[in-house]
Amino acid sequence: FLLVIGGVFEALTKCKFMEYLLKKLVNKFYNRRYTLICVIVLFFMLLGSFVGTFEEVIPMIPFVCALTVSLGFDNLIGLGISLLAAGAGFASGIMNPFTVGIAQQLADVPLFSGVWIRILTFICMYILLTGFLLLHARKTEKKNKVEIDPEKIGYVQNDSMDHAVLAFGSILGFGLILCIASTVITFLQDYTLVIIALCFLIGGITSALIAKMKPGDLGRSFVKGMVTMLPGLLMILLASSVRYILVESY
Repeated sequence: FLLVIGGVFEALTKCKFMEYLLKKLVNKFYNRRYTLICVIVLFFMLLGSFVGTFEEVIPMIPFVCALTVSLGFDNLIGLGISLLAAGAGFASGIMNPFTVGIAQQLADVPLFSGVWIRILTFICMYILLTGFLLLHARKTEKKNKVEIDPEKIGYVQNDSMDHAVLAFGSILGFGLILCIASTVITFLQDYTLVIIALCFLIGGITSALIAKMKPGDLGRSFVKGMVTMLPGLLMILLASSVRYILVESY
C-alpha cells in the first residue's frame, strides 16, 4: 500500500496533475481572497488526512507563496495554507494510511475504527487553523486590495486534465465511501486497506493516462515514487519485528 501511495503521488506530480488542480481552485476563487484561503487549507488538509501527504507538498510551496504575495498577504500565509495545513491534516489523520492504518494493524484493532472522533478532530483543527490564518491575513495584507490577474496564475483550462480530476475524485471517493461504510459493515474491515490501495492505484494510473502522460514516463515516475517509500517501509518492518518479539516472548 505504501509503495502504491508513493508511486501514484509521484506520477500525479510529474504529469502536473496536482499543480493543475491547485491552479483550478485558485482560478475559481480568485475574486474571493479569504474564501480561497479556506478552500486551499481544506485541500491540503484533506491530502494529509486521507493520503498521508506531508513533505510531498514542498514542491508546491513556491507557487502557493507567490500566490499569497500577489493577494497582498505574506509568505507565512503561503506556508500556513500549504505545509502547515498538510501537517494539520496529517496529524488529525481521518484515514491516514501511516499514522492510523499501520498503527491500528500493529495494535490488532479494526482498521480505521474510531473514525468519527478523528473527523471531529479534523473539523476542530480546520476551524482553529483557518481562524488563525484569516486573522493573520487581515493583519498583514496591504492597505490597497490587490486584484489577481488570472494570467499571472498561469491557469489554462485543459479538458484532459479536467477529465483526469473528475476520474481521480470519483474513484477515490468511491473507495472512501466503502472505508467509511466499513465502520458499520464489519466484513469490509479486513479489506479496507486493500480497497484504498486499489482505488488509489486505479484512480492514479487512470488519471495520469487521461492527462496524456506517456506510459513510459508513468512507469518511471511510479518506480521513483516507490523508492522514496523504502525508508518508511524499513521502519514499519522494524516496528513489526519488535511487536512480534514481544508477543512471542509472552
